[in-house]
Amino acid sequence: MTLWINRAHSVGATAQLLDLLGYALLYNSVAVGLARRRREKELEAAAA
Repeated sequence: MTLWINRAHSVGATAQLLDLLGYALLYNSVAVGLARRRREKELEAAAA
């Protein structure tokens, strides 16, 4: 029984790590996109 518990734990840990990595990549992509849009607006305002 212990082997199955350890196996399930390790599989769950891998899934949790992948979920966290995916969330972090998504969050970072949104932040980068927002920062680029904000910077472009600031550059346009400065040029006008």
